[in-house]
Amino acid sequence: MRSVNILVLLLALASIRMALGNTPAFNPTLRTDSVLGDWRLVLNTALYDLGEYEFQRGFGYVEAGTLFAPAETSTSDRQAMLELEMQRQDIATQALTTAVTLDPANAHAWASLAWVRSLSGDDAAAMSALRTSWDLAPFNVDLADTRLNLAGLLVSSNDGIEHVSEDDQAFIINDIWVLNRFDRSTHNYYQQSLPDLQRLFHAAQSANPPES
Repeated sequence: MRSVNILVLLLALASIRMALGNTPAFNPTLRTDSVLGDWRLVLNTALYDLGEYEFQRGFGYVEAGTLFAPAETSTSDRQAMLELEMQRQDIATQALTTAVTLDPANAHAWASLAWVRSLSGDDAAAMSALRTSWDLAPFNVDLADTRLNLAGLLVSSNDGIEHVSEDDQAFIINDIWVLNRFDRSTHNYYQQSLPDLQRLFHAAQSANPPES
């Protein structure tokens, strides 16, 4: 009986060691540069989950504005800065793609990936990632903010709402409804700043509460 207990203990320890070995906190080979300039993250708990680690890395570039804010540079440095922005975009794309592969239920990672895909000019892939985020977390207020902002840009770049499928319009209406219900100030801001979505804003006002 004692030998069985020892065997169980050894197996448990081996399992723990294997699990920890698959985390950046304990496996240096899994550590990659983040927006902070080294492998560390602002959210230290992400170091213990590789999927979350890659999501935080990719999202870090988005949150810091390195993908969205144009750099203020002289003409002579513009090309170098453009190349740097493209490198940062590639890093974010790779990190977020890894994140959704390791944790396909991470709706935040899918929304961030949608942003990066849009920036790279692949609007179809951006909308596909948005759909996954919508499916996973239809009533998340923070994501409704992120997704509605991007949806407005995608609709604007694709010649209006008429070119958006009815299913995608329903998803957008749902995000509008969520913001109107739980974050009225953000809802009102987008209502003023996203003219291409005005028809959907009107539809959301008369819509019944979405089914959970």
